Amino acid sequence: MKFTGRIRIPDIDHPGVPVAMVIGDAHVEIVLEDGETIGRWSLYDVRARRLIASAFELVLAGEEVTFLADDPIDFAYRGVEEMAKVWARLKSRNILRRAVAVSRSRRATLPSRIDELKEAMTDTLREYRSPAPTAPLPGAMMDAEEEIPVVEAPPAVEA
Repeated sequence: MKFTGRIRIPDIDHPGVPVAMVIGDAHVEIVLEDGETIGRWSLYDVRARRLIASAFELVLAGEEVTFLADDPIDFAYRGVEEMAKVWARLKSRNILRRAVAVSRSRRATLPSRIDELKEAMTDTLREYRSPAPTAPLPGAMMDAEEEIPVVEAPPAVEA
């Protein structure tokens, strides 16, 4: 299953980056628009819950992100439901079978790049918020010895 939307980091005031979230039999993978993978996690290590209408909190092996789904109803009823089913199925197995299944699913994971995403978002915000250098206006710079011209107001006209 594939869902599109934006990923935000909870403590960073950034609008988020466009991503595709792919939910497979045992994994969830988040991919940027350009095809770069942010990471792939075992569904055993993923928790999802709805925050508000289109926002979902995802805890990916301990790292928290917010997914703003383009189609929140579809993601809620198919995506979150599928993740919950896989997790429940793994939890329902006896300890030995569960350990083997979880170990297999964790072998196929890809390292998380959420820290890199946080850094990129922070850098973007820093660049956006820093004031751009401005060139002085012509004539605005005066030598220290120059006198500042005094402008007198015109005399008041009595009515």
